[in-house]
Amino acid sequence: MKQILLAACLSVFVLAGCSEKVDKEISENYIQHLELSNREKSLIQAVTGDGDNPTFLHEFKVDEKWKSVKLWVEKYEFGQLKEKDAVAVSVGIEEKGKFVVSFRRLPDGKSNAIVRIAVLDDKAIYSSEGNIELPKTGSSGSANIVSEKVKVEQDMVLAQVIYSKQDQGISIGDWDLYNNPSGLGEKTAKYPAVYFVRCSFSEKDI
Repeated sequence: MKQILLAACLSVFVLAGCSEKVDKEISENYIQHLELSNREKSLIQAVTGDGDNPTFLHEFKVDEKWKSVKLWVEKYEFGQLKEKDAVAVSVGIEEKGKFVVSFRRLPDGKSNAIVRIAVLDDKAIYSSEGNIELPKTGSSGSANIVSEKVKVEQDMVLAQVIYSKQDQGISIGDWDLYNNPSGLGEKTAKYPAVYFVRCSFSEKDI
């Protein structure tokens, strides 16, 4: 029921170098984080729970070169990639759409959470969900890596959710990693669990 409600909530959202050539390319092939309105925040919070459950919303626009996209969440433990596709969805795309990813800690006291991901366009919502295991102690923090409008790359990192050890501080910021996934291991070396929201655009149809 909650998954149906989340889809209904998301469907109300409206789709909203240094040279002229570069500027045109960014305007035609871009991805950016979208801020939620108060109404949208209320709708999402009604499904995902309290405000400590992070939700990420990104909008993209591409030309006919890009035919499909994969959206997924992957897990690092102390700098090592442990789960490549904790949750994933792959779909064909046409011109523009949105990515929505939400983390909802379960209220039963167990150390896990539900992650829901979705790709939305004018025609449909394509979604998937899965359970993830969280550290039993410590704090958490989240942030967008892609915040401002940036050029679409074939492989991108959009957002992060970090879970630390007890009494361990968390360094959250717009890491310069959105088009450099090779740097993820080094940046996560001191944390027991870091989840990255990633996407990969392809010139091939699914």
